Amino acid sequence: MTIAPREGSFEPWWKLMSIEVYGATKPVTNASVTMLDNPGATPVTTNFDAEHHRVTALVSDEAKGLQLQLTY
Repeated sequence: MTIAPREGSFEPWWKLMSIEVYGATKPVTNASVTMLDNPGATPVTTNFDAEHHRVTALVSDEAKGLQLQLTY
């Protein structure tokens, strides 16, 4: 999943984003985030909600955008 760089002049007060992916049937085995302006990947902790078939990742809200990769 890719989140585009922020546009406009609004400065949000939050520092983190909760990204929720629905339709998951099992927990992820590996999750990482890469900032679009930096080639290095950083591991991310995820939570799996079996009842709602949801994987949630809490990531830093960087204005320059990011890419989240989940491996099942």
